[in-house]
Amino acid sequence: MSKYIVAIWIVSSIYALIVHVLISGNYSKISFLPYIYLHICFLVSLYPVIKFDYLKKKKLENIYIKPYQILLYGFILVSIIPFIENLMYVLQTYSSSNAAGLADVYSDKMEIGFDSQKVITWLSPLGRLGNSIDGVFIDFLIFSLFFFLTIRSVSNIFLFALAIPVANHILYQFAMAGRGVAAFFILLCVFFYFYFQRFIPKERVSYIIKLGTVFVGGLIIALSVLSYARKEETNAGADDLLFFGYYLGKGHLDFNEDLWYIKKTTEGDNSFSYVKAFIGLDTFKDFLERRKYWNQRKTGVDPVLFYTYVGDWFMDFGGGITFILICIASYCMTTYIRRKGSYNLLQLFMFFVYAKVLLQGWSINCFKLYGGMANLMIELILLYIVMKVCKISDKNNRKFNIFQK
Repeated sequence: MSKYIVAIWIVSSIYALIVHVLISGNYSKISFLPYIYLHICFLVSLYPVIKFDYLKKKKLENIYIKPYQILLYGFILVSIIPFIENLMYVLQTYSSSNAAGLADVYSDKMEIGFDSQKVITWLSPLGRLGNSIDGVFIDFLIFSLFFFLTIRSVSNIFLFALAIPVANHILYQFAMAGRGVAAFFILLCVFFYFYFQRFIPKERVSYIIKLGTVFVGGLIIALSVLSYARKEETNAGADDLLFFGYYLGKGHLDFNEDLWYIKKTTEGDNSFSYVKAFIGLDTFKDFLERRKYWNQRKTGVDPVLFYTYVGDWFMDFGGGITFILICIASYCMTTYIRRKGSYNLLQLFMFFVYAKVLLQGWSINCFKLYGGMANLMIELILLYIVMKVCKISDKNNRKFNIFQK
C-alpha cells in the first residue's frame, strides 16, 4: 500500500514538472524549499501506512455479520430509485450531443451549489432522498463493499447488490459533470485490493479482476467523454497532454507558486470548520460563503484551486503548525494500528480514512469541507454501533444455540 501511494505521488510530481516546462510563464516563483517541505510532510504522513504493511500479518477480528448485512440491505433498497434515475440521465447525456452541455452543468454547480434543485432536475423527490443518504454514507458504503468481499459465506448476488449504492454515487457525480469522484474511486479500488488481498477467497479473485476491469473501463470511457466536453467548452485549443495532465500536477505547482507565500491564513476555516463549529467557534459551514470571505484579495491565494492536503492545512495555519499537526496525526495513527490483537472494523475503517487522505492528497484534502467531516463523524458513529450490535448479537446467538442443545 505504501509503495502504491508513493507511486501515485511520483506520477503527480512528474506531471507537475511537465506542466511547469510546458507553461513555465505561468509559474515564475517555483523554488526547492516549498517542494522539500511538502514532501517531508508527505513522508511523515506515510509512516503509519508503512507500519501497517509490516503489521499486515495480524488477522481480522471475527464478527457476526448478520446485523451488519441487514443494515446494508436498507442502503441497497433506498439506492434503487436514484440509481435508475441517475443511470438513465447519464446514458442519455453521455451518448448524445448533450455532452457539450456538461461544462455548463459543472459551472452552475460551482456557482449555485452542489445540491440545488436548479442544477439537479432529473431526480424525483424519492430519488433525491436516496441520493442524499448515499452521499452521507459513501465512505462507509465503499469500505463495506470491499470488506464483504473477504467474507466467503456472503453470496455474489449480495455483493452485486451492495455495489448499487456506490455505483449510484458515481453516476450522480457524472450527471453533475464531476470527474474527481470517479477518478479517485479507481485509485481506491486498487488500494482496497492491496488492503484486503490476503483475506479475499482465491476463487473470488478472478471474478473481481474481470468485473473490475469492465467497470473501470466504463469509468474511463465516461471520464474521457466528460473531459473532452469540458475541454471543448473551456480550453478548446489546449494540448491534450497539458489539459489532462494539468490537474495531476497542479496541486504541487500551486502550493509552490502561491500558497507558500500566503499573506493571511484562514484560521482553520478551510479544513477545520467542523472542528471549530463543534467547539463553539465562529466559522463557515457553506463553502461558497467561506470562499467569498477568504477571497484572493485577503489571503493572496485563489481559494478554489487544489493545493494538496498539506497545502489545505498550510492555508489554515501556516508551515510550523501544519508540520506539528501532521506529526501528531502520524503518531496517533501509528499507535492506533499497533494495538495488540486482531484488527476490528473501526480500526480498519479509520486506517482507510487516513490512507484515503494520502491517496487523494496530491490534489486536495478530501475531508476539508464541513459537510465531508460531518458525514465522516456520522459514519464513525454508525460503524461503532454496528460493531457493538454484532458483538451483542453474536453473544445472544451463542446462548440461544446452547439453550437449544
